[in-house]
Amino acid sequence: PSDYLSMDILTKEWEIKVNDLKTKWEDQKAKALIDRRKVMTTGDSKCPSCGNEHTNTVVHKTCSISEGGEGTLYYWVDAPTSTCVCDHCEKESVITYIVCYRCPARLKSRIVPMD
Repeated sequence: PSDYLSMDILTKEWEIKVNDLKTKWEDQKAKALIDRRKVMTTGDSKCPSCGNEHTNTVVHKTCSISEGGEGTLYYWVDAPTSTCVCDHCEKESVITYIVCYRCPARLKSRIVPMD
């Protein structure tokens, strides 16, 4: 048919695909909260600026539910994009680097999923 490139048809197809991706992403996020695969750090855990020694767990420092992120954990949602979800407020974050808990310095470590 001559209308196979109709903008209405293309727009509907696009909306269907986007909604499908959104649904799959929300399912993946829900699965992460169920699987509880923790995010941890690997590498140098000592702050290069203030010398604070960090554990290998990663907390959501700006969690809206837990002041200062105390007691929070991040769970893996998507490894290729380094997307994690807070176990308290369920906010997604893309973690590209680790910041010291006491100062704004970046640690020389990276995040990995805990087995």
